[in-house]
Amino acid sequence: MFSRVSEHVVFVYGTLRRGGVREMERSFPGSVYLGAGRVRGRLYDLGKYPGLVLDERAGEVVGELYLVSGEMLAAIDKLEDYRAEDSFASLFVRKRADVVG
Repeated sequence: MFSRVSEHVVFVYGTLRRGGVREMERSFPGSVYLGAGRVRGRLYDLGKYPGLVLDERAGEVVGELYLVSGEMLAAIDKLEDYRAEDSFASLFVRKRADVVG
């Protein structure tokens, strides 16, 4: 599958979920569905897509976990307009989060 060095587990909660307009398995062939998951946070309607703000005091947000390669993670970043070097210009912030199944 992937080499251990370039494996990443990502949590998706919006348009990348199964049935979404950009679902992972269609947009990123080779991504491996690991199952459903939940994080604590709040969802916001941003028009064409939802936004998630992690918050341990909030309710649960349901999503999905996928195993992706480093190349796929870079492609996801490009699709989502993630800019690590300029967090103010980025549409989202990548964070580690506790996900429960």
